[in-house]
Amino acid sequence: IDTVNPTVTITSPINDNSYNASDLPSISGSASDVGSGLNRIEVQITDTTAIPDRVILAWSAADFDSATGAWVLNRSAFNTLLISGQTYKVEARAIDNAEGTSTPVPYISFTYDTTLPDAPVITTNGGSDFVTNQASVTLSGTNVSGIAQILVNGAPISGFAAGNRSWTTTADLPAASNTFDVTAKDAAGNESLADTITISKDTTLPTFGLVLDPIKTAYRAGDVITFTLTFNE
Repeated sequence: IDTVNPTVTITSPINDNSYNASDLPSISGSASDVGSGLNRIEVQITDTTAIPDRVILAWSAADFDSATGAWVLNRSAFNTLLISGQTYKVEARAIDNAEGTSTPVPYISFTYDTTLPDAPVITTNGGSDFVTNQASVTLSGTNVSGIAQILVNGAPISGFAAGNRSWTTTADLPAASNTFDVTAKDAAGNESLADTITISKDTTLPTFGLVLDPIKTAYRAGDVITFTLTFNE
């Protein structure tokens, strides 16, 4: 007689995390049974944003290893059922060979988000290209709420706190012409289109010249002298 129910845990997805189409994981975890042995693991997914809650995948069997208790429901079993912007509850249960079922049923929640955030707005020099003689400049801008990272040319800037509505970073100017693509990434990993600015670096000193006509060693009152100024940048 088996009077001990099995146990089950969910290790993926991460509870309260957000995922996009590319990084959505399979659902997985572990289970154990000290009596008659594990018979199957079942998973149910519910859309909790819908009113009322809507089950999109009723209790479905996951693949499991009877020796280790590791189990997985491949993402291909449910990813096409998800709608962007919705939050989902994932429940799992283990059933042993005596039909004993794990209790309580553990669950996690995750949000599925495939919508690109709005691009950040560069405010340095009003967002317009410009020329400077400095080796580096301060890039600043604004962004919509819910942003987790600001990236410049693909690299996250330091010091940006998730959720901030503005950002600032220092950008080096190694070349005569330097283009910076600034993008925003949300909590689900969706990356926006870029706002772009080109900053030119000019460290060449201008030249200045003065030519007199006519050229004499001495001038008398009443002489007409033409001054020609030359400037080159």
